[in-house]
Amino acid sequence: RLAEDLDGSIWIATLGGGLSRYNSVANNFDTIYANPNNNAPYSNDIQTLFRDKDGFLWLGYVNAFSIFDPRTSVFQHYTSGSPGIPFFGLINDFT
Repeated sequence: RLAEDLDGSIWIATLGGGLSRYNSVANNFDTIYANPNNNAPYSNDIQTLFRDKDGFLWLGYVNAFSIFDPRTSVFQHYTSGSPGIPFFGLINDFT
C-alpha cells in the first residue's frame, strides 16, 4: 500500500520490509524497521496504510494497528489484548 503525507512524501507499507518513505532528492528509500526498543512500527509486516485528514498515517497489522505522525516521527501502537482493546484479527483496510 502507498500513501502520500501532507508534505508530499510517499510512504510504502511492506510485508517484511517495514515502513519506507521515498526520498525524491536522493532517489532512494528511507526505511523504518520494527524495533521494540525504539520508536518504530509495531511489525515489519504492514498489511495496510492510510493517511487521515489530519496527516496521521494509520498502519494495519495482524492483531494490531499504529498511528504514525510523519511530522514528529512518533508511533502509537494499539494491540489486541491491551486494556479496553478487543481482538482485531487481520487489519488490511481502513476504508
